[in-house]
Amino acid sequence: MRNMADAACPFCFPDARRIFHAGERILGLWDGYPASPGHALLVPRRHVTTWFDATPAERIELTAAIEIAREAILRHHHPDGFNIGVNVGAAGGQTVFHLHVHVIPRYAGDVPDPRGGVRHVLPCKYEHWTGNAPEPGVREAQVPWVSQRALETSATPDIVPARSDSAVAPIASGPGSEVAGFGERVLQLLDEGRFTATYKYAVLLALTELCLEQGGGGGPPVLTTWQLAERVVELYWPQTAPYQGQAGARVLAQNRGGQAEIVALIQRFREHCAPDPSVPLSRARAAARQRYERLVKAVEWKLIEMPLPRLQVIGDAESRFLYRIGWDTSVKRQNLEDVGFDNRIQLMDGVADSLIQLSGLLRPLIQRAWAGMVAGMNRDATDEARLQEFLFGAQRISLDPVRQDLREIQNNRCFYCDGRITGAADVDHFIPWARHPDNGMENLVVADPRCNGNKRDFLAAGEHVERWAQRFAAPGDSVRDQLADIAQRAGFDRHPAQTLNVARTIYSRLPDDVRLWLRTREFVPVAAQRMRLDRALALLE
Repeated sequence: MRNMADAACPFCFPDARRIFHAGERILGLWDGYPASPGHALLVPRRHVTTWFDATPAERIELTAAIEIAREAILRHHHPDGFNIGVNVGAAGGQTVFHLHVHVIPRYAGDVPDPRGGVRHVLPCKYEHWTGNAPEPGVREAQVPWVSQRALETSATPDIVPARSDSAVAPIASGPGSEVAGFGERVLQLLDEGRFTATYKYAVLLALTELCLEQGGGGGPPVLTTWQLAERVVELYWPQTAPYQGQAGARVLAQNRGGQAEIVALIQRFREHCAPDPSVPLSRARAAARQRYERLVKAVEWKLIEMPLPRLQVIGDAESRFLYRIGWDTSVKRQNLEDVGFDNRIQLMDGVADSLIQLSGLLRPLIQRAWAGMVAGMNRDATDEARLQEFLFGAQRISLDPVRQDLREIQNNRCFYCDGRITGAADVDHFIPWARHPDNGMENLVVADPRCNGNKRDFLAAGEHVERWAQRFAAPGDSVRDQLADIAQRAGFDRHPAQTLNVARTIYSRLPDDVRLWLRTREFVPVAAQRMRLDRALALLE
């Protein structure tokens, strides 16, 4: 097995124009010789030969990226099915000896008899292993998101490293001395008063959360408008439930000239798919997947049209310090349907790292500014604390459906003190909601109310992190499987790779003098916990 980047390997140094997804460990590429329209490949950044040579963390992220590939395909194609597979070894059909997972869209009538699926190979052309032809480069007509304008400029991000004999380097970094200046510029955006809707707050929070979730090596240099749209829907979802104000229950306005269009789109989706305001988005999404994807596509367009080309305008001048995009305010809806539309949001150097480092400070500032704008648009929403809890509070989604099952998994013992819970039990977010809003099943633990009250929004000490890390054991582990079963029965989100990335990103960046919660009112500095934290983080790899 070779772990170093291989200059001769087409997947170690792919053409940047083929990349539709750039994760911490995994890249998503459009296949140069597609077996069907939209054929995608998922490859590790590290040069690793087969599935069985990959680390558990790489396999987890590869599996999670299948859904990302599916969404990228569905943006431009309408397949009737999929084949997902891996070729291992020459006898298994592998011709490029760098692990790659195929996500192949299937279409009704593409073969006379599709029965058997992966038992049979699609009858397509395989010129790339005949003759002396090199591994395929990009075929522009088959790359569904690259605009010619982007190819002709220097805007292509450094998604892949320069050719080198060393291992693949981190994909982004930012000098620490620039972080404070970056924070000042974000504060300027928050103070910019020409926005008529709350979209800028949603975009800033969504960018921060996506960088946290895909953190490591400074976070991702490239995001897509589809990823951003999904996160914006998640942020607005609890806010489209009725708010009980002085004038009765109603959905709060989030635009000075009427309701914000994104909020109205989510409201209509709720009316059709989740009229009960307590239903979490994960359950509504699972029950109406096609309608949900139409919602995300509509939200994506609104983000492309409105906040993204306008967000970085301060006063009368544009300051591109957050990201570059391949369109401006003249963009039309029909452009989004073009096969050449570039939907990438290319983060500027150091931005991802700065957002990650400042997330604990920026989140409450953005939320407070957002709540203030909503209060100004809704005269009956005058209680600032209550309004902010309604908009962003962790308890907007009831955790009752999983409380008893979590008690049983933990043998009715508190996750933190291991004492028997004799009365009511609290469901706690292990990574605090104030740090990152995550109702994913792996982030939920049952605690004695006294322990939960003492921990509050503090980060837990190393011994708790070690115990929590055991939840991410290999498939077949009883706790992992039980959590998956609970999530399925309760209709709760479960995204272990995402939850893991957030934990790694937060804990790995803590300064030595930060104090972690141990028990009751006892705290310990990170410096005294560093070895234990390193051991726990190693379990999360």
